[in-house]
Amino acid sequence: LPLGPLHLLPPVALTALSLATNKGKTPNRSITLWAYIDERDGRLLEAGLERTIISSPTALTFSDATNLLGSNPDEIAKSMANPKAILSVAERNLAMWSQRHRQRNQAAEKKEKRFKTKELIAKELDAASGIQGRDDGVGGSFQRSRGHRVVDASLDLYAFAVSTLMRRAKQPIPRAAGSGADRGGRLGTAPLRRYIDGLAQRQAVSVLCGYGVPLTQEECRVASKIAARARDNIDNLRSSKQSPAARNRALGNQRRQI
Repeated sequence: LPLGPLHLLPPVALTALSLATNKGKTPNRSITLWAYIDERDGRLLEAGLERTIISSPTALTFSDATNLLGSNPDEIAKSMANPKAILSVAERNLAMWSQRHRQRNQAAEKKEKRFKTKELIAKELDAASGIQGRDDGVGGSFQRSRGHRVVDASLDLYAFAVSTLMRRAKQPIPRAAGSGADRGGRLGTAPLRRYIDGLAQRQAVSVLCGYGVPLTQEECRVASKIAARARDNIDNLRSSKQSPAARNRALGNQRRQI
């Protein structure tokens, strides 16, 4: 490939790897992180990683999840009663864990402040334009609905738990640049869009589930370096594409002023 290894998985790969949501289809093979959270104070009691087979999940958008969490049980369809119950419990426990995590991790607290600032700016821009931004991040949009918060907290918990398990096993794990364990960086996206996240999961499964041959410390270092280079290549390409447009806008502004 012209730019070397890709930063993100191509759409065709994401489609092939995604979970089947049709009820009549074959059950999904997946990797499951299970976690016990103390409902009294949000403390993570224990966690583990397993290869599992799960039934077809219920597909929800961020908006669907937010509306479901805010709805009255008497107002929803019977088929959505179970998803609502699961979401409600997950939201409560994840919120407690997140609060405890921020109190003990300076990087997590700083990230929360950045998100709050970004959310405030996004709301101001939406109000000024009169257009509600998208909820999927496309075009630089940003939202923090209840659905977004559940997903964000889930990804933070996944990274924290897997990092802890790998540290106990005294094994390395590939990481994206700037996402060191001490910084509260993530090891995954939803879905796993980045190649480095796939490598991190492969390493965790190899070590914690005995499935495959684990990467060495040097191989993890090289993988992280290659992923960082791929990310830089994409950022540079975006900058080169955006620069002419920015220059044209600036030139247009100058002409209008003249």
